Amino acid sequence: MLEDMDALAASVAHKHAESGEGSKPLMMVTASVDRIELKRPWPSLQHDLVLHGQPVFVGNSAMDVLVQMIADDHPILNAQFTMVGVDPNTGKGVTLNRLEATTEQEKKMFEEGLRRKEEKSLENKQSLRKTPPAPEESALIHHFFTDAVPQNAVHMKDTRLQSVLVMNPQQRNTAGKIFGGYLMRMGYELAWSTAFLFCRSRPVFVEMQRISFLAPVNIGNLVIANSEVTYSEAKGQILCVDVALDVVYPVDGSHQRTNTLSFIFGCPDLPIRGILPETYAEAMRFIEGRRNYMRHISHRRGLPAVVQRSWDLS
Repeated sequence: MLEDMDALAASVAHKHAESGEGSKPLMMVTASVDRIELKRPWPSLQHDLVLHGQPVFVGNSAMDVLVQMIADDHPILNAQFTMVGVDPNTGKGVTLNRLEATTEQEKKMFEEGLRRKEEKSLENKQSLRKTPPAPEESALIHHFFTDAVPQNAVHMKDTRLQSVLVMNPQQRNTAGKIFGGYLMRMGYELAWSTAFLFCRSRPVFVEMQRISFLAPVNIGNLVIANSEVTYSEAKGQILCVDVALDVVYPVDGSHQRTNTLSFIFGCPDLPIRGILPETYAEAMRFIEGRRNYMRHISHRRGLPAVVQRSWDLS
């Protein structure tokens, strides 16, 4: 389904970008996915699923596409894709057609697109790679190294999983690179397995947060995926899992980061365990996981709780 959603977002972006007269051929590539959010418990297998996509915000060379999964006229998933128009000959960004919002709903979506752009800019400025943790976050880190370790805590390094795959031609996109939706699925499957081992019971998908596409992946590349649980919250039975994809070059052993993915799962069946970072780098990933959890809570306000079993096979 992730591959279908990414393909639909690309189709919608192409349709908008090439709708003007005299429009030049271009490529639409996935730059990021801001959020894939579960709105309702997953429907049973007897329900038909419909994917609906539309552009909601257009900048200079980038545009946001809202993709919805609908069952029985009710939205199940919302996903925000950021697509970038690229000249196939030069590889540089191209100016896209403007988006004219005519209805009140379209205007509201456009305003939300502007708000998301501002939020992303603020999050980028507050990144732990650029600024130190906030005072309360520093106090939380200090707590790990001064207070007694909880009995049910798990060292962050002990939650890690890894998978290695060779990229084959059947996963290529129209540009001859590896399809972004396939990389998303690869990351999700590893994240779900990581959550399963940590929860000791089947986890429930709640939200896929920011997904970044940092570099293209070529056919024949060897891709290593690394995952770990970065944060857990006992009150909501929630855990955050981060996945990083790297292309490794066997000749010299060098790595290139191509994708980063952040997921949130629920553990409804058993009491959730705490996460204990041991190094400063792990503490920074813990803080980032906590920030992801706080963003999840802020977006969930006023929405029905979905941290429950989201499948029904009866």
